[in-house]
Amino acid sequence: MLGKCEADFDTLRGWFGNTTPGSLPFNIYITTDSNGASHASCSATMLYLGAKSSNPINNSFILQLLVAEEDEVFEAAFGHGWNCGASNGEGLSRVLANDLYPGVEPLNFVSSATWLDAPGRPDWINNTEGTDRDYVSIGCSVLFLNWMRFQLGYSWSQIIAAGDNTLAKTYQNLTGQTDGFALFMALMDRTYPRGTPSGLTTDNPFPLQDVAYTGVFRPGSGAEWVVPAQPWSAMYNTINGYFKQGLYAEALNIVADDNNILYSAVFRPDGGAEWVVPAEPWSSMATVIDNYFNQGLYVTALSIAALGNDVLYSAVFRPGSGAEWVVSAQPWSQFAATVNNYFEQGLYVAAIGATIQNGVVLYSAAFRPGSGAEWVVSAQPWSSFAPTVDSYFKQGLYATGIAVVESSNGPLYTAVFRPGPGGAEWVLGNYMWKDFANQINTYFAQGLYATGISACRLAV
Repeated sequence: MLGKCEADFDTLRGWFGNTTPGSLPFNIYITTDSNGASHASCSATMLYLGAKSSNPINNSFILQLLVAEEDEVFEAAFGHGWNCGASNGEGLSRVLANDLYPGVEPLNFVSSATWLDAPGRPDWINNTEGTDRDYVSIGCSVLFLNWMRFQLGYSWSQIIAAGDNTLAKTYQNLTGQTDGFALFMALMDRTYPRGTPSGLTTDNPFPLQDVAYTGVFRPGSGAEWVVPAQPWSAMYNTINGYFKQGLYAEALNIVADDNNILYSAVFRPDGGAEWVVPAEPWSSMATVIDNYFNQGLYVTALSIAALGNDVLYSAVFRPGSGAEWVVSAQPWSQFAATVNNYFEQGLYVAAIGATIQNGVVLYSAAFRPGSGAEWVVSAQPWSSFAPTVDSYFKQGLYATGIAVVESSNGPLYTAVFRPGPGGAEWVLGNYMWKDFANQINTYFAQGLYATGISACRLAV
């Protein structure tokens, strides 16, 4: 402990804007016959730690308790609404200690599940409970604080400096927005549905993937791997690893997650060359497409995502031949005319992507030579899209490309329908990854494979 307490003190001091509490030094008493941690008041620097706080004795957890108690003294010196005797201040002391010593606490010290499993999930974001003993309000506080830190990406220094007498006001001071409670609750309710035991064993489950998945499943055989939303650094390694095993990206999707792009893909057996290009603006993607075309490599999967004022493009390139035209993001009125013009020239949608920017759905596609019927349906809610899928299926038309965007009114579905070889087809819409993964496994056991995938950020 002596080897770490000074460094931990310096870290806390930095988080609290280089504040130095009064009445230093800290006097630390470790009692061998008790558990828990305490001090006489929020500003008291005589700290008592119980060695029996965990069984067996865990030195790292004792250090975590020490940081939590020191933090409360810093709160008293710093002010800004942080109150060690209230739910917001108790929550802060726990999350900072857990950040320095993650995962060392015994299960009975974890409070998040107590709030998640409480009837109605009381609102301790807009309200602050005047006690540091209620695991319901503490659980709400630690989750919200960790959400701001690890889901939204603000630093502890920023969060602490924005402190106020409620966590909702802290969020407002931090972001300038008033939607913190709604955003947080929407994510919690989607990830941990009410009325079902959360099973959470940590106070920091973040970052959570706030992404829903849609897929098209058709008969197939052989291996299949479906990879959920991950940053390019991870997807790059995934692609290379599967390529060495003879598995290729058959479907690709990108989705904007705050300031990052997340990638999802379906991998199936194949052979030959493959190049996957991460998110780029059209100015550079157009050059990439031309260069690969000159090498005999064609777009076989395409996805786009709006990020701020930009639209970014990601694509899979595989060997091919013949003509190819790729159009950049267009609103439906323009894109529909483009589809019709190419259709009259015998060019069909080989890959399609969609995104939403400033409330307008934009479409991008690669066109290749083909024949027969083709229907492209634009952004429809599931209530009308599902009957469309059924109607085309009865006509022998199958979804060969799919893209989903999240609007303020819910997910909107776009798809390309072409004649198929017959057989089964299932289209799943808007599943969280846990349920989507289970459905993939169920279909795989039935010989049904994902031929298309799309993902979107969920709106509140």
